[in-house]
Amino acid sequence: MKRGVSQIDWIISLAIFLLWMSWFFIFVKPQFDFNANKNSVMIPLKSRFIDEFTLELHRYPIFIDSNTTGKLVPIITRFNSNGTDLRLGYDYIFWRGNLIFLANLTDNTTAFWAIEGTEYSQNYSYSGLEIEEREFSTTNFSVRFDKGLVETVRYKEKGMFEEAEYQINGVDIVPSNHTIEDYGFMGIYTSKYGNFNITSMVFSSNSAIYSFLNYNEDYDLVIDMGLEEFEHYYSDNLLFGDFNFTEERQQVNFTATQVTLYGKNAFSMYFDGNVTFNCTYFNESIELTITIPVRREYEYDFIMHDGDYEDAGRRNYDVRYGAYERLEGIYLDNITTNYTHYKEKWGIDASFNINVYENSSAYKYLYDPIIEIGDAPGKIGVYAETKDLYSLDLEGEYSPMTVSFKVW
Repeated sequence: MKRGVSQIDWIISLAIFLLWMSWFFIFVKPQFDFNANKNSVMIPLKSRFIDEFTLELHRYPIFIDSNTTGKLVPIITRFNSNGTDLRLGYDYIFWRGNLIFLANLTDNTTAFWAIEGTEYSQNYSYSGLEIEEREFSTTNFSVRFDKGLVETVRYKEKGMFEEAEYQINGVDIVPSNHTIEDYGFMGIYTSKYGNFNITSMVFSSNSAIYSFLNYNEDYDLVIDMGLEEFEHYYSDNLLFGDFNFTEERQQVNFTATQVTLYGKNAFSMYFDGNVTFNCTYFNESIELTITIPVRREYEYDFIMHDGDYEDAGRRNYDVRYGAYERLEGIYLDNITTNYTHYKEKWGIDASFNINVYENSSAYKYLYDPIIEIGDAPGKIGVYAETKDLYSLDLEGEYSPMTVSFKVW
């Protein structure tokens, strides 16, 4: 009798145990079977990681051909960009469809890499110039302005011209407004007179003024200025001569697109079209009147330099753009360790852990990861894969990296 009871107890105990084990596997077993469904978790996890942190940049070279070396040169070139996402390695500005920056050129071809694709900031921290409302100065060069208009210029402590006055169609320009912009490597002075704008650009370590005219009508701009200590003039092989000063007033009149006045120093002027030069000289002084027929947008440049006309030049460089290149890689600076955020955003039901290693060498796992998302898993029921990728920084530089993915 006792044996029968013990057998019944044993059978009931076994049944309870088996029932308990069944419920254990039903509730405790993971909701997915890694052997059958591991890729349904791993593939989306890898894909979402790559999509989330991939950076795409566009890079192309800007080639500048020049015979200038050892000197910072203002580069002003046409450029098609919105001006918000270019990295050049130099401070720059976009202005009326032009890319403008100060470059250190070589005596043949210099390449600058332009990178677009993300927001870049500039601090315009370049030094070497002083910009005030009425005066700009840099090494061996200073300009005095009157309400944004160039009035007086000095080069190496000598006056090049002074008391410049401006007229439009015979009417004196009296600016209604003027602005000053300081970009560290350059300054922009703009004078406004009705619908007429004249913008003058000056650059650090350069003795030149680049002036741009903007008006919606054709007109004649007249500039009067006084000059001293120039002994010769040269426009081309047919238009050149000397200023033979006497006490009597003498005149030289001619039409050209450029002229260099020189003596102890030189003053070269360049225009977008033919202008009329009227020079009245006496007692070592010169009164110069320049009449410029302007047709809408127009540029003229004043350059102070040593030597004579052979040492002058306007934009002594040529700009070429190279082939466009697309760059893609993981941007490490965008990765955070916010596991909860990514788990919800990516829609991953399983637990996961992601480790990023800075290179794909054979010894990468001997070092701690540089980035880790999620806690380390236990030792049971974990499925892992690794993927070799490349990180990409804002300079367009690649670095090898390995990413370890674990799910459970």
